[in-house]
Amino acid sequence: MRSGGSQSLKKLVSNLLKELDGKEGAGKRGLLDKWHKIVGKKAALHSKPASLRKGRLTVSVDSSSWLYELNSKKLVLLEKTCKIFGDKKIKEIAFRIGNIN
Repeated sequence: MRSGGSQSLKKLVSNLLKELDGKEGAGKRGLLDKWHKIVGKKAALHSKPASLRKGRLTVSVDSSSWLYELNSKKLVLLEKTCKIFGDKKIKEIAFRIGNIN
């Protein structure tokens, strides 16, 4: 009886983790699919959403010039993102130099 209870708890935790991962993954996939609409085609070639956690979108860019460019448009990009994905999903955007492949 004890092992059955343990197995049920393991399964419950596993299912919960998969569900949480699925929600996060779906959000990131949606961002990747629509990123060019948010930043424009040229900027999308030099940037890529890297993570989305607790309302904070972190975006990798491939150079300091694109870091500066996108940081200067941060409020506009946040507004566009909120229009596409809803006001509550993304509250902040942070840019960093990193791998975009």
